[in-house]
Amino acid sequence: MSNKITIEHIKDIYEQAEKVYLKRIDRKSALDILSNKGINRGSSSCYFLTISDLLDGKSYTRTISEIAYRYIFEEILKKYGKERLDKALTAAAAHVEYYKRYSTLKSVTGVIEEYRKKCL
Repeated sequence: MSNKITIEHIKDIYEQAEKVYLKRIDRKSALDILSNKGINRGSSSCYFLTISDLLDGKSYTRTISEIAYRYIFEEILKKYGKERLDKALTAAAAHVEYYKRYSTLKSVTGVIEEYRKKCL
């Protein structure tokens, strides 16, 4: 199996991360489910932290793919509404600022701007 995280992996990771966030399943069990699907535990764990921070509107340091941002932002908008999405976008923008020390995240900045318009 490829080490690349696909959109299907992202969907599975988000589903489990949200269950952990909502305390519907413990972290180890969620990681076991994903590992049984062939998704790396370390990658899943990093995504769990990032998704939790996005849902809470907190800054984070781990970067995720553009396609992951799109999927996560869309899920937050559908399930939690514009106010929660705005918090997630603020957290992502803070991440972009943090990451500027190392590189630019132009694609992520574009996704943030795209979803900011959906909050209006």
